[in-house]
Amino acid sequence: MFPRLISCNHATFSSRRIIGSRWLSALSTCSMSTARQNSHHHETSFHKKAQHDGFLHPLSSTTNTPIQRRNFASSTSRNNKEEKAATPKLNLKDEVLPCHQHLDPNGTILAKSEWIHVNGTLPICSVEEVIEAFETHLLREAEMWGIVDLEAPWNPVQEAAVPTLSLDPWMTEDGPRLVEAAHVVISPFGRPNGWYLKFPNRSLANAILSRAQQEHFHMAWKVVQLSEHNYDPVREQEQDYAHKNGLVINDSMVRFENCPVGMRDEDIQLRLSRFDLAPQGKTVIRWKGWTNDGKRAPLMFVVRFASAAWARAAIREMQGLRVNGKSIKMIQYPNQLLYHQDGKEEQEQEPTKDKEDSEAITDAANDDSEVEAKEVY
Repeated sequence: MFPRLISCNHATFSSRRIIGSRWLSALSTCSMSTARQNSHHHETSFHKKAQHDGFLHPLSSTTNTPIQRRNFASSTSRNNKEEKAATPKLNLKDEVLPCHQHLDPNGTILAKSEWIHVNGTLPICSVEEVIEAFETHLLREAEMWGIVDLEAPWNPVQEAAVPTLSLDPWMTEDGPRLVEAAHVVISPFGRPNGWYLKFPNRSLANAILSRAQQEHFHMAWKVVQLSEHNYDPVREQEQDYAHKNGLVINDSMVRFENCPVGMRDEDIQLRLSRFDLAPQGKTVIRWKGWTNDGKRAPLMFVVRFASAAWARAAIREMQGLRVNGKSIKMIQYPNQLLYHQDGKEEQEQEPTKDKEDSEAITDAANDDSEVEAKEVY
């Protein structure tokens, strides 16, 4: 028996999926039955092919023992009871209220923040890749299913269609601008392992979180975990290991990993004498970090270059430099799209400055006719 259905843009929406599973899915009864048939046909074909190719034993293909069938039935019954108990009932009122008050009157299911936490990304993932992945997902979600506008006024008794959100206000000539801020999360060992993303409103954040509960979300080839994030600038600085080391991460910084014991700041500065470093502040920082279990971060340095172009040039020339039998690994940090309380976002690195430095590096490389030998520490 299917739960109550709500129509939206010529599609059928399940109230259990809106509230109980925290997402909104447009599935007609016809498409649901077709999907079940296709899934059963695909599973049967796969097992037959696996048996034919010798990957599965004939007894382990589609035949289950009575104990397996009994365990599966009890597990299915238990999951259905848990889902039914966790699914609140919709008490739709005959009055105009914001959509989220009808769908989630207690405020315990739908997203309340515009921020989400992306955990488990690759350390070399750039801010452009992160933003593009989420903007592409939102555009597909709006085109195929529609994004529920949680703040739109709605009377469910008088209007059967759930109000949806249009993405036109955030579409520009250069493409969509659906991510307002992107802060990188740094681990105690100085490596990026996640992002804090801010969307224009919580309806977009709720669409991302709802879909992530039903299918895996990939960044590059890796599956990442998504959760709601309550942004607090004071708490974020207290938990930010980069801030504890006096750094604001951007793509003009490079971390030197796998350094030999006894290596000093002066040793790295000596090897980087050919490259332009940051004109102000300390240029070589020895990373200080630790975890809750008392493990210290391995010896690592962060170098601040004059621009991202100089950072890339140093990586091209010095990657894999062997010092005392160890091969130095150099990884460039990603840029950030920082959020300010006045609602404006600011890119840490100016593209014009980076372009000028890139041209200067190219000209200097063309003038050099000899390749300098690398020093050994």
